[in-house]
Amino acid sequence: SGRERFVGRTLSYSDDSGLVREVTLGSFSRKFGLGSAVSYRGKLFDRPDELNWESFLCPDYGGFNGGSVKLQSGTIEMTMLTSYNRNDEYSLQTEAACVATTKGKVRPSVTLATTALRNRSSDETLHDHKAAVTMQLHSSGKDITLEYCAQTGAKEAYGTLLADARIKTEFGRVTLSGWRYDHSYLALASGGRSAAISHSLELDEIDLSISDRRAGQ
Repeated sequence: SGRERFVGRTLSYSDDSGLVREVTLGSFSRKFGLGSAVSYRGKLFDRPDELNWESFLCPDYGGFNGGSVKLQSGTIEMTMLTSYNRNDEYSLQTEAACVATTKGKVRPSVTLATTALRNRSSDETLHDHKAAVTMQLHSSGKDITLEYCAQTGAKEAYGTLLADARIKTEFGRVTLSGWRYDHSYLALASGGRSAAISHSLELDEIDLSISDRRAGQ
């Protein structure tokens, strides 16, 4: 009963030592920093709804579809990914990389990401480029993370800020989150914490309407 289609397939390798720490192929989810540049976003458009080769290539999954590699040398870690999703009308291509430090009380990281959302009939393409700087502060009983994201391409946005704090007290763990998304913020392959308040966003350049819950929050 219901639709028969692929909803994901993954091949992965991991190692706790050496330069190559992790390789993933297929369907996967990634979040760099607090997610303002790269994160699980959910589907922008429908996927093939038949159990065929096209459904195997682009499963009915809201995360990334492609490959990811994590490298580490000393305390420096680099994660790179490439992803491609499509249906008969649209395609979504994403490339991203994150360089981060893994030890110390202060752990900075930088994320660069580029995404292209294309109308396959008209060949019109919406480009989105993001750069995020994340600062993690670790001390006894406290983990505080701050992130700033700048965006260029079809829409420019320079006012996106995210914050997350996890504090251990004698009564238990307290988690606090805050965010300010620029009014022009575009979540095509990204998005950190937000309130569950959605609105429709019209992407006239490629004739697509998507649901968004971050721009302007």
